[in-house]
Amino acid sequence: MDKEPKYTRLYSGENPVFEEGDIFRITIPLKRIATQKVGRENVPRNVPRNVPRMSPEELKSKIVEMIKNDSKVSRKFMAEELEVNEKTISRYIKEIANIRYVGKGKNGHWEIV
Repeated sequence: MDKEPKYTRLYSGENPVFEEGDIFRITIPLKRIATQKVGRENVPRNVPRNVPRMSPEELKSKIVEMIKNDSKVSRKFMAEELEVNEKTISRYIKEIANIRYVGKGKNGHWEIV
């Protein structure tokens, strides 16, 4: 209780008001500027984080090119090279009709049909 007046004076220049009754209450005076809402204007709500630097068609052609160059290339490697999320690579691979993965895990490989 000793520090409240000291720190409140630093922020507002006034002493807090202590009230004792059925309940104990402290009223801390604040400057008007401290009670105003700050920042909500001009801020878009859903700002995308991983915005692809290429169009979907460019990404798909790069994926096909990487698979042609190395049939054992991983989704993780493609994602790192193309600077997108691994799920983005998986989604685009599903959209490309003539690509399929044969085998399981590290023993498998990509085929372009």
